[in-house]
Amino acid sequence: MSRKLLETDGPDWVKKGIISPEQHRQLLELYPEDARAIGLLPLLGSLLVGLSALSLVAANWQGLPEWLRIGLLLGPFWALTPAVSFFCAAAIARWELAWLAWA
Repeated sequence: MSRKLLETDGPDWVKKGIISPEQHRQLLELYPEDARAIGLLPLLGSLLVGLSALSLVAANWQGLPEWLRIGLLLGPFWALTPAVSFFCAAAIARWELAWLAWA
């Protein structure tokens, strides 16, 4: 069992009479709050990996063929455009409706 589960489902258990408010408090005391700094480690690691890849490309930029340089510059835009369109389709539809209502 985790503290997050106790925090989200615990009040429902108290309402349903499964546990008492005192038991809920005691259960919460058994599971201390997690440190939030753990989520910072993967972020820092991915940042360092990205910077190392960027440094590798920058150090060898003059030696790369022109078609590869253009691909490295335009590739992320070509790759991310469909992804942004897919994930933001609902937000775009809401904005279109808002503009139609406002016009």
